[in-house]
Formats: sequence, structure tokens, C-alpha cells
Amino acid sequence: MERKYLPSRMSEVAKTVDEIANRVEQLGYSSEEVFAVRLAAEEAITNAVIHGNKLDPTKHVILDCEFTPQQVKMCVEDEGEGFDPCSIPDPTDEENLLTPCGRGMLLMREFMDSVDYTPRGNCVILTKKKGAASGAGAIHRLEAQVLSNTPFLGRFCRLRLDAPEIAAAISAGQFVNILIGEERRGKRTFDEWDEVRRTLAPDYSSRRPFLRRPFSLHRLHRDEAGEPDGSFSVVFAVVGPGTEALASLKAGDKVNALGPLGRPVNLARHQDVPVALLAGGMGLAPMLAAAEELSRLDRQTVLLVGASAKDHIPAHMSPAESNGAPTLDEFRELGVDVRVVTEADDDIPTGLATDLLREFLAGRGEGCEVIACGPTAMLRETARLCSISKTPCQVLMEEMMGCGFGACMSCSIPTKSGPARVCIDGPAFDAEDILWEDGWARDG
Repeated sequence: MERKYLPSRMSEVAKTVDEIANRVEQLGYSSEEVFAVRLAAEEAITNAVIHGNKLDPTKHVILDCEFTPQQVKMCVEDEGEGFDPCSIPDPTDEENLLTPCGRGMLLMREFMDSVDYTPRGNCVILTKKKGAASGAGAIHRLEAQVLSNTPFLGRFCRLRLDAPEIAAAISAGQFVNILIGEERRGKRTFDEWDEVRRTLAPDYSSRRPFLRRPFSLHRLHRDEAGEPDGSFSVVFAVVGPGTEALASLKAGDKVNALGPLGRPVNLARHQDVPVALLAGGMGLAPMLAAAEELSRLDRQTVLLVGASAKDHIPAHMSPAESNGAPTLDEFRELGVDVRVVTEADDDIPTGLATDLLREFLAGRGEGCEVIACGPTAMLRETARLCSISKTPCQVLMEEMMGCGFGACMSCSIPTKSGPARVCIDGPAFDAEDILWEDGWARDG
């Protein structure tokens, strides 16, 4: 084994984890295996620095690593007092959802083949075997090149990334997590955003970004022969320093992307009935990918869109004003019947997305299926309407995420079978499985 002594400083963690990941990659391990080792190493070393040595600069983390073409073995030992691993609460139990303990251990056990602690508890031994089945699935972490970044309607952007490994595996309903580096800043500096936060409200959430941002698949791009060309797009609204930094990216820039993540929508379950895609505001973003897959399945599709105002819909009404931005005509080109309402007094019929759904369900004859994405209040009403009409309904849920792969539990929602994590148990859920009246949902 190779031994290394690390000072108890957080600045050492990222550098050491990169070195470990590079060694594993050089031995020919798959991208998902490299990703698993990277995550486990980062979690174990961070725990040793913070919880074991308590950031004491006089103490070290002892790292022993063995790299072979067959397996990776890491021993991470701190100089702290140790702990009893059996005393850590199970973060997947409903009563422990708000307990900030155990998630790191859950993460390591999810991604590694074995995780063992010494009796004292100050040393963890992690093993990853090459070619072993991974519970996490094919997750790729890579530097994706920006092909285009198109702003539109003064608040949105369509970002197209060249990432063949992710594009080859991602499906409608899934998402990617993008890391926004501090070196990429938008028109405002982060300090200026801090001033915005202080000016607007004490609880304004524009802070220096350090977590990845989740973005649903918007479009999987194809070549002239109809085959995937290795790129995909996401659509986002600029709402803070992180997304403003993302909006500042230019063609040729690179951004760190993680994906595909989450469970996709099931588009083959009810192939004999029409599909209603119901989108509220930003809920339109993942619907183009769904419409494209439905078109390839030759399923009759209608798009029902609702928003507070026309410029709150993340797409132009017509291609003449798009300049490369999303348009509703992209749906029409796929044979989708498009219907739009807003709550504002503009040149579009007034109403809610659920008003369109209510009319559609009342007029359907042979039955249909509903796939919905939007604010929680809209999804709750959608679930109610579909339950009354006995219409199968899938919803794409959106919750705040800390990690994106099931470790932090921050995106948990109540379901009939217990707490479910939106990032790995969803985002696609059967609407009837969610406990909508449990008092958890936000109406925004």
C-alpha cells in the first residue's frame, strides 16, 4: 500500500481526491467506477478532517491506498477519539430525515463494494472492485464543452453541451448536475449578489454557489440521420449568482457535468392512449424531450401550458422571434397540439394550466395519460383531477437538492411507501403514490 499523511485542512481534500481519481482512471476503470471511488474518498477524507481531527492543524489524516487492475482499496484513518459506527442513525428512516448524521456513511456504502470500520471507529476501509455491479447505475462525471448558450426573454437561457457519455444514456425526465466554478462569474460579482441579498431580504438565497445545480434534460440533439449527435440542452432561468454565472458561459467554455441522474418518465406503459403533457412555467423545460420520445413512439400528444404571464413561459410563441431560443413551434413540428393560457391580461387566453387539463379530461373519449411538471400546487390539483377521472398520471417533482444521488436526503417527499428521494426515486413519480395532503408541499 502507498501511505500519505495529509494535514487537517480542507484545501488538501480536493487535491488528494483528484490524485486518487486520476490513478483509478489510468488503470482503465469505467467512468462510473471512477466516480464512485472519487465520491467515497472525498466523503471519507472530509469526515476524517472535520469530524475526526476537528480541523486541528497538529493532527494528520493517514491515507493508505492500493491500486490494482482488479480493485481499489483505501484506508482513511484520523487521529481523533473515534466513534461507534453502529450508533449513527439510519438517515433513510422517516424519523431521521432532519438528522444531519449518517448520510456520508450511506453514500459510501451506496457506491463502494465494501465499507468497514475498525473497532475504534477512527479508520474506515473502502474497497471498489473493477467490473462489479454498481447500485448507482451509469453516472458520468465529465468536462462538457459548451456548444451554444442562448439567452431569451430577458430571464432564460438554453445551454447546449457536448457530452457524449451523458447524451448516450439520458432520457426524458432525468437531469444533470452542473458544477458552477467560482472562476465563472456573471455580470454581477458574488459580493454584489451578497449586497442584493442584504438589500432585498434577510432570507434571500443568493449566496456564493458551492453545490451543483440540477437541470432537467430539455432536448437530446440528433444529426441529419436522426441519430443522437452526443449533445443535449438544458433550459434555465437566471435567478441568482450561480445561474447568472452559468448564463455567462460562451461556446468553447467547459463546465463540469454529472449525469444522467434520476428516474425517467415511463413513456411506454400506456402506448394505446393519447398523452397530455401539462407544463406550468419552468415545467415546460423537460417537456420537449418527452415530446420527442413520444413522437418516436408514434403516440398522439397534446401540450397544455400555463404561466403567470407570456414572458414567464420558457419558450417563444413563434420562430420568427426566437434567434435560436426554444419555441412552441418545436413541439408543433413533432405533431403536438399546443394550447397555452396565462394569468395575465395579454394576447393569450386567460386561465390556469389545470383549467386546460380539466377541459381536456372532460372532452376525452377513449382515455389518456397525463405527464405533468410545474409548481407543487399545480401538481397537487393535477393529481386530484386525474384521480377523479381515473386517468394515469406521472409527475416530475422538483425539490431542493444538496447532492443529486440520494445521500443528503434533502429532497425527500412523503409517499405511500414512505419517504422518497426525488433525485433517485424520481423525479418521475406516479401521482397516486404521493401523499399530497401531508403538509409538506410548497405552493410556489
